[in-house]
Amino acid sequence: MDLLILGASARAAAFSALRLGLRPSCADLFADADLAAACPSARVAPADYPEGLAAFAGRVAPACWLYTGAIENRPGLVERISARHELLGNPGATLRLVRDPIRLDGAVRDAGLDAPQVRLDPAALPEDGSWLSKPLASGGGRGIRPWRGGDSGRSVYYQERVEGLPLAALFSGDGSGSELLGITRQFVGRPGNRFAYRGSLGPWPVAPEVREAVDRLGRAVASRFGLLGLFGVDLILLDGRPWPVEVNPRYTASVEVLEWALGRSLLADHLRAFGRDVDDRGAISGPGGFVGKAIVHADRPIVWTRPFDGPADLAVLPEVADVPHPGTSFHAGEPVLTVFARGETAEACRRELAGRVKTWRARLRSGSA
Repeated sequence: MDLLILGASARAAAFSALRLGLRPSCADLFADADLAAACPSARVAPADYPEGLAAFAGRVAPACWLYTGAIENRPGLVERISARHELLGNPGATLRLVRDPIRLDGAVRDAGLDAPQVRLDPAALPEDGSWLSKPLASGGGRGIRPWRGGDSGRSVYYQERVEGLPLAALFSGDGSGSELLGITRQFVGRPGNRFAYRGSLGPWPVAPEVREAVDRLGRAVASRFGLLGLFGVDLILLDGRPWPVEVNPRYTASVEVLEWALGRSLLADHLRAFGRDVDDRGAISGPGGFVGKAIVHADRPIVWTRPFDGPADLAVLPEVADVPHPGTSFHAGEPVLTVFARGETAEACRRELAGRVKTWRARLRSGSA
């Protein structure tokens, strides 16, 4: 099956598709070397993003398509592309509902679950950082800041700040309910953005009562908004209770982590939600355990000089992915590549992942990358 994959970064979803024997073609902001070596791919310049995705989609033959982050913020774009390509994902009308923070808050509270308060107007809110100002259209933690007054802007909302352990839950929706596929620990925060996403580790162990509450949350959201296929919910775990802060109604960053850890193709679950029967036998292999990934950012301007080693072995958990083309320049704070690690325990995996991040940061600083 031909599959068009569009978003800010398409590599993870493309590799999931290739392991299923599908034929992906992609457009994103990077068209990194490992993606380009694996399947047809095109880079959309940041100045042309995201409209450049629609232009690319208009030039290729009609096919099934899915989006990755943060295209859920562009329901009109999803509708335009879906006029030519068959969407295997949640349509624009659904995105307008589930990405509405007030509607989401109502769905969670109606299910009797905890949720941070949300407001569209900052009037009377404390300006001491106990609330957050969040873009209505954002992803990866970009643009979030503690609310301390000032110009509120017209494209933000306000959410009560909940301090705890950042988690993400992954579900597969069937339009009336959902299956909880796994929970991951989220690593957030880097210089210049304390809320930025920088990695995942899973499956993260939680108490049975936490898992049951997370499962209820997924079913409530899926049934209220009619979600189909893969979707994620970002959570804060506080005092043994999960507090949802955002819904990502598409293939998320944690999917490939859970695929490798669980030894199961979760993209296959997504496709089955849209009536596509795929053979996922042998799609994922390996010892399982705990798997983590982390984004390595440049801490100063650099130029990537390492030659590309060749196509990735899709049957083996990679050491690195999202590999730049030689000669690619990066400003301080920009993502350079992704590293992976595996461990027999969550803590062992976390330590191994932290060590690999440290190693690659040193290589970037020394100019050996």
